[in-house]
Amino acid sequence: MTFERRDIGDGVVALVAGELERAGFLAAFFERTGGCSAVPFDSLNGSFLVGDRDPDVRENRRLAAAAFGLDRFCVPGLVHGTEVAIVDVVDREG
Repeated sequence: MTFERRDIGDGVVALVAGELERAGFLAAFFERTGGCSAVPFDSLNGSFLVGDRDPDVRENRRLAAAAFGLDRFCVPGLVHGTEVAIVDVVDREG
């Protein structure tokens, strides 16, 4: 699978899986460019688990979603393996 580096506005850059996007699925990985987090997180931090301020993380996630025209998106835990997670409306935050 190949990823396209895409500037999606407001200083936000993402790597997008073009093949999946053409098939109707969005899989994107955001770089840390853009965003509003302060040092030491410096920009588009999307994790609540590293000590960043919750309001900054929420705004960074809002910016990332808006860049693709989404209301919300899923942020799975990063675990290397072969299992597939099924995400439903009950799994959403906020």
